[in-house]
Amino acid sequence: DEQPPARVPFRVLGDTLALLADSAPSGGEMVYVYYGKLHTLDADSSSIPASLEELVAIGAEGYAALEWASFATNRVNVGGTEVWRHFQSWGRERLDSFRKGLANNGRRLKTGHLYSRLASGRGDR
Repeated sequence: DEQPPARVPFRVLGDTLALLADSAPSGGEMVYVYYGKLHTLDADSSSIPASLEELVAIGAEGYAALEWASFATNRVNVGGTEVWRHFQSWGRERLDSFRKGLANNGRRLKTGHLYSRLASGRGDR
């Protein structure tokens, strides 16, 4: 719970995560581990759960709209001089929905214990 949060170096060997910290967390101290994973999404397959495909599309819409708003600034558009502003507003709304959806679908897991290499003097824990 340090402010700003401390970033601890780590390494992964197989399915074991090793924190390369100077000392082990003390009893009761919270340790947050964030994990990210790349997904596959192409014409043939997707590793994204079907229940989240719409959320991914909402995020893509938001990012695309903001990119188009940037591109359309100071350009002649058949929609008028405010086209970029409409894309920017809509894009921000989509990204807000996307971020809320991510927050609602995130997983918080609490499992096991962390052991320090320093506790036993060996690197096997």
